Amino acid sequence: MDAERPTLQRLIGRFTESFAGLGGTAPPLMAEAWAVLVHETMSGRGRQYHTVDHVFDISEGASPLATLSILFHDTVYYQADGGLLPQLETRVGDAVIEEDGAVKLAPLDPEGDPLRSMVAGLFGFESGVTLSPYAGLNEFLSALLAAREIGDHLPRSTVAQVAACIEATIPFRPVGADGVGPLQRLHCRLAGVNTAYGLGLDDAAMEQCVVQAADVANRDVGNFASTDPTVFLDNTWKLLPETNNALRGQRLYTVTDYRLAIEKMAGFLGFLDPGVVFLGFAGQPEAGVLERMTAQAGENIALGVHYLRAKLLAARVVEALALHTGGDAPIALFMGDLPEPGRPATKRLEDYLPTSSVEPAPSADLTVLSLLETGRTLRSGFDLKTSPLAAFLYRQLGDEGVQAHLETAKSMDDAKAWLDSLPEALVGAVAKASAEVAVSRRAGLLALA
Repeated sequence: MDAERPTLQRLIGRFTESFAGLGGTAPPLMAEAWAVLVHETMSGRGRQYHTVDHVFDISEGASPLATLSILFHDTVYYQADGGLLPQLETRVGDAVIEEDGAVKLAPLDPEGDPLRSMVAGLFGFESGVTLSPYAGLNEFLSALLAAREIGDHLPRSTVAQVAACIEATIPFRPVGADGVGPLQRLHCRLAGVNTAYGLGLDDAAMEQCVVQAADVANRDVGNFASTDPTVFLDNTWKLLPETNNALRGQRLYTVTDYRLAIEKMAGFLGFLDPGVVFLGFAGQPEAGVLERMTAQAGENIALGVHYLRAKLLAARVVEALALHTGGDAPIALFMGDLPEPGRPATKRLEDYLPTSSVEPAPSADLTVLSLLETGRTLRSGFDLKTSPLAAFLYRQLGDEGVQAHLETAKSMDDAKAWLDSLPEALVGAVAKASAEVAVSRRAGLLALA
């Protein structure tokens, strides 16, 4: 089985097979070098979701063009990697200029560097434009890396199609005011590049390229269509450390660090339109399939928002307790240590919470409550799989109560005043439980109990 082979061997196999499917040959040592490059760039400490496993997951059963595109599509990840890694700086660093914290596209030179100009044309980028890591920076540099690495081994027309497929993975783009969607724009730019660079693609080939680009894009966000909400939440939790430095590889992040990470993700999902998650072009995927994927994305997003808001309220309560009793501090001070394999378990805040036998509040979503109580599937390095404190609060407050108290928190700067606005029994129970763990804050916490 492919999954039983070593990682580099699997990557070499993907390169070799995709090249063969495209009518080319990947020289063994080049396939090895590309495999090492992909493995190195996607194994950074800041990555938990955008790893080599993601490449294997979404390239399974893909076409040769899609597979080759997927291999390169996440090699550059500015936010998680802290900029360009050294092995990427030497390959694509000349394409951008960093000024005052912004990343701009270096002047294009169509005659001296036609590959870079061609890739920029496919993305619609012009010299000097500011590139956002949330709107194409990572994808552009990943596509340029692919073009430069494979440019001497495949026809220019194929290289352009690989870059086009990577462009399509810029996520969550709405239809413009002119009624034109991201893939329609990509098709127009591909046609322009085809003419400008003499690629020789006919109309059918360009249409098929964008159809495959849609497939790559949809595979990339495929977890949004999972019918198992734990799969969606597991992947969401992998993204949190990638976009929040404080949660990466350290156990002593503060209560506020954690609250901000949850708040940011809850806000993002709360504003995400399910209609922009999955893409279609020229009838592919079929309308019914696209509708089902979009509907499932809507369900997962809604459930994720309720789950995250429950987690956010719990974080807000602990943060308010911390601020009122002495200031922000490591979350472990109030919650206790995270379990570690091979180490005896220690007492945590939830071990001191009263056992709740009350019926769930009328507005509580039983699926959300179950996920909070029974947990996500995968272990996280910065959080429990279960959410006992959030479950304790959510069971008694429901969605309506959670949302109402989160809204109140936005308008109150004083931690004690906000705690006073919550049900007294709930605050008292959490404060009393926390006092058993945060011994240095015990007196202040018991005063609230």
